[in-house]
Amino acid sequence: MTESESKIMSEHIAYWTEQAEKGTAVVFGPVLDPEKPYGIGIVEIENETRLHDLVARDPAVKAGLQRDEFYPMSPRTIVRKMQVPPSKTNRPLSNS
Repeated sequence: MTESESKIMSEHIAYWTEQAEKGTAVVFGPVLDPEKPYGIGIVEIENETRLHDLVARDPAVKAGLQRDEFYPMSPRTIVRKMQVPPSKTNRPLSNS
């Protein structure tokens, strides 16, 4: 990867990190396929127009480094309930 490509990929990661912090990206990251690594992301959006806009603003897509494919998930998709992290007032569990 060239220095220029590395910079663009850093911007790509920052972009999707921001989307995760906003709650739009549910999960994203690299898939370590030994044949050809690639990334995957799951987003929660209002409509397909919003999806196209979101992808079009990805720095790696704008630079032509990545090609994105997207598919809707079935309404029957099973999603686990959000696990709430313990609050700061909760004491950690101990064995003593």
